[in-house]
This record gives sequence, C-alpha cells and structure tokens, in this order.
Amino acid sequence: MFYHYQKLIRLRKTYDIISNGEYRLLIEDDPNVFAYMRNWKNEHLLVISNFYGNMVDVSLPVGVVKNPTIIISNYRDSQTTWGELD
Repeated sequence: MFYHYQKLIRLRKTYDIISNGEYRLLIEDDPNVFAYMRNWKNEHLLVISNFYGNMVDVSLPVGVVKNPTIIISNYRDSQTTWGELD
C-alpha cells in the first residue's frame, strides 16, 4: 500500500490535470464506487475507485473515455476496454 501511494504522489507531480483539472462526479448513486473526471487543457482523466473488498460492476456514461490509457492500477489485469467494468 505504501508503494502504491508513492506512485500516486509521483503522478500528482507529473500530471498537472490531477490538481488543476475541473472536477466532475460521474456516478452519484453507487455506494461502492467513487468515479469522476478531471478535464484540463484538452486532457481528460478518469478516476474510478472501489474502496470495498468485493468485485463491483460499473456502468459509465456513454462516451466518457475514448482510447484510454491506464496510468495506475492496483491490478495487473486491469481492463482496457470501457463501458462495462468490473
């Protein structure tokens, strides 16, 4: 967990969008998932967090992300196709 947070701190220093981007909450009614977008200078950052120990299916609004690149995940087999996530 310590090393994961070290990576998060490095990302914050590397990508200005993390601290400067406009925040928009994506999923308001899901008690298991915290998902939001940050937009800044034609860049888009999608953050999806599941703070629970159970697998959760996530449906994102259509057109949220095109051609995504994962910059951090705590799962080696993270999905790279979007729409329905687990």
